Amino acid sequence: MQQYIAKRLLLFIPTLVLVTFIVFLVLRLIPSDPALLILAGATGDGHFTEEELTLKRHELGTDRPLHVQYGDWVWGLLRGDLGTALYFQTDISSELGPRILVSLELAVLATIASFIVAVPLGVL
Repeated sequence: MQQYIAKRLLLFIPTLVLVTFIVFLVLRLIPSDPALLILAGATGDGHFTEEELTLKRHELGTDRPLHVQYGDWVWGLLRGDLGTALYFQTDISSELGPRILVSLELAVLATIASFIVAVPLGVL
C-alpha cells in the first residue's frame, strides 16, 4: 500500500507540471496581444505608436522566449504571486479575495445538494 501511495505521489509531480504547462500554453495561444489590448483601451480605438507597443510588450514580458515566460510564471505561482490583472491593472490576489469565499460557498452547497439527490437515487 505504501508503494502504491509513493507511486501516485511521484506521478503527481509530472502531472502537475504538464497541467501548468498546458494552462500556460493555452493562455499564450489565445489570439490576442495583451499589450495591444491595454494600449487600445476598452473601446479599442486608442492611439499609440509602435515604440509604445514594443515598450509595453517589454514591460509585460511578452517579448521574451516562451520557456522563460513559463519559468517566471511558475516561479510566481510558487511564491503566491498570481500576477496583475490586465484590464484593472490590480493584483489578481486582491481581485480573488472577495470572490473566493462566494465560490467556496457555492461549491459546498453544490456538493451537499448532489449528495441529497444522489444518495436517495442510489438507494432506490
